[in-house]
Amino acid sequence: MLSNSSASIVANQERESRFISKSDIQAAFGRFKEAQAALDAAQKLTANSDMLIGKAIEAVEQNHPSFFDSAPEKKSDFASDLGYFMKCITSALVAGDECLISQLLSDFIKAKPEEISNRYMYLLALEYIRQNHELTEDSAIQADKYIDCLIAEFS
Repeated sequence: MLSNSSASIVANQERESRFISKSDIQAAFGRFKEAQAALDAAQKLTANSDMLIGKAIEAVEQNHPSFFDSAPEKKSDFASDLGYFMKCITSALVAGDECLISQLLSDFIKAKPEEISNRYMYLLALEYIRQNHELTEDSAIQADKYIDCLIAEFS
């Protein structure tokens, strides 16, 4: 199956009755490189998700020590929500689709409308994850793009 941009290259080449150009090939290679970096980021974020979620919760507790005091299950619910957000990020990385973040977050809000009151705490946790995921180079760029997208949806 061709991606939209790959299909566009082929359509242009067909319409202009020409062979694929060097710039077309370079553009396709760039997309493949981005896709590889996104898959690498998804794999590493998945492998480190429990650690990142735990540390993000610690960061929230340090900034707002009483946040989890109101109910004992609040911390585990928050961890579960962060796990869902990590799944959103990794799914969007694999799909290569920023719009997927909006759709999945919309589903989350419909299922748990009361949780949106925790928006600020989610933002703190997501920002912690963004700053501490330990990804490098292209993988970090790809992960940050989708984390930023989720942060923007909450803002």
